[in-house]
Amino acid sequence: MRCFNVRLNATLVSLSFIHKDVTRVLTSLIRFVFISFLFSSTAVFSADNVTNSTEQVAPQNTSNTQLPEWFYRELTSIRKDVSVLDATGASKEQIQELKERIAKVEVRFEESQLRVDGKLNEQRERIGDIADSNSFSLELFSILAGALGLAIVGLSWFFSSSAKREAVSSAKEEAEAQLIEWISKEERKITSKFEKQIQAFRQMFEDELSIVRNNAEIQSAQTDINRGLLLARDNKIDEAIDLFESVIKRFSSTNSLNHQRQVAIALFWKAHALSRFRLDEAIKVYSILLDTFSASEDTEIQRIVARGLFNRGVAFGEVRSFEEGILSYRLLVDLFKESDDSEIQSLVSKALANKAEYALVDHNRDMASKSIIEAISFIKNEEKELLSIVEMLSFIVGNSSLNQVVFKISEIPNGIKLGWKSKDLRTAISELKSPKKEQVEALARFFDEHKDKNKLKEELAQIPSV
Repeated sequence: MRCFNVRLNATLVSLSFIHKDVTRVLTSLIRFVFISFLFSSTAVFSADNVTNSTEQVAPQNTSNTQLPEWFYRELTSIRKDVSVLDATGASKEQIQELKERIAKVEVRFEESQLRVDGKLNEQRERIGDIADSNSFSLELFSILAGALGLAIVGLSWFFSSSAKREAVSSAKEEAEAQLIEWISKEERKITSKFEKQIQAFRQMFEDELSIVRNNAEIQSAQTDINRGLLLARDNKIDEAIDLFESVIKRFSSTNSLNHQRQVAIALFWKAHALSRFRLDEAIKVYSILLDTFSASEDTEIQRIVARGLFNRGVAFGEVRSFEEGILSYRLLVDLFKESDDSEIQSLVSKALANKAEYALVDHNRDMASKSIIEAISFIKNEEKELLSIVEMLSFIVGNSSLNQVVFKISEIPNGIKLGWKSKDLRTAISELKSPKKEQVEALARFFDEHKDKNKLKEELAQIPSV
């Protein structure tokens, strides 16, 4: 609206300039008419004087010191005659004749004076007529000037009113245009604002709907996975695998993190189910899990990959592919030894212990010794069972004593469920010499069977030393 006020003021200023220009033009017109009238009046007055001058016989003066020429001639002649008579003497006849001449002169002078007075009266009348005419002209001029002034005022008012009307109309049109532009601009602003709000609400609704949809899909996937686990527990492996496969196919083409988590879980449990009867197929599925998600930065998926690598190492041990098992454990350690997740760290510790065991079983004592040292340095002090197993492996390769192994076992808290089994180590144990062979067998029975520390001490005490 400020722009509209500026333009309206500019229009009114322009109007005032227009009004001044009209006034200036009309004033010049008045001056022109007045001067023309004066010149015309002067011309008329001059013409009348010229006419009066031409009607007189000789130029006359209204003063008493100026007389007609014939009077001077007669007077000069009489003076001469009087001078002659004074010099010679005059008779009565001559004096009478002179008196008659003087009388005639007087009569003629009176007649001439009467004519002059008549002319003067006529001139006075003419001058009065001229004066009356000029007075009338001046009155007429005054009337005309007044009328012209009124006309000028009227014209000025008309032009100013017209200019005002045009200015008001122009200002009104400008104001309407400004108002329309302002309304349009505000309408665009409001429309844009509402469109953004509507878009935000639409996006929020779509996001919420997507979350609900994803949650529903994830819940459906989790339900299928749980049903598959139940079927696998009941040895209905084919049906379980079908459910796992349905989840994998449903979400494998999407980039949603939650969907990808379900795919990783389904691959893991599919491989786990296969490992119960067909290990080669299980190893292949674990490898697919590794290839698909080894680069993932999501902790949940990393846990699944770490478990898959560990289980693949176990599966290789089951099929006596210890070198492949060692590589699987090695890869697990390399990928996740820097992880801060406790579950992954525990899997790394177990992988290091199993790698040392596989190296020992595979008759690679140098690798076994290095792996044992690596495991001892990595495994945390609270993981007592793993430390005891690694200490036993160190005793087998000759890097530790029986007393050190018994001491580590004694640190295992009572009530802890032990999970390590010595079946993979049986071959290596059988190749030991007595009494180490019997001592290691007693240690193995503790982990495999009775898990009784006192009984372990009794058994070890009954073994004769060399």
